[in-house]
Amino acid sequence: MNNIGEKYLPLGTVVLLEGGTKRVMITGFATASSDDPDLIYDYAGCMYAHGYITSNHTVLTDHPHIPKIYHLGLIDP
Repeated sequence: MNNIGEKYLPLGTVVLLEGGTKRVMITGFATASSDDPDLIYDYAGCMYAHGYITSNHTVLTDHPHIPKIYHLGLIDP
């Protein structure tokens, strides 16, 4: 990874997930799975460039499963 923080990428970051073929835009952090509320994922996202459609189309993933970053979201002081 890069030195933009050791844990979270900024909102709006566009990534490719491990084993994926479509890009995902990060829209949230520390999101619980609806199937198992005790399971917390690092990121929530939506398919890029489709945007948020419904909660059924939300992507949940953890940081180690992001091998490629296409675009970093806003980083400010």
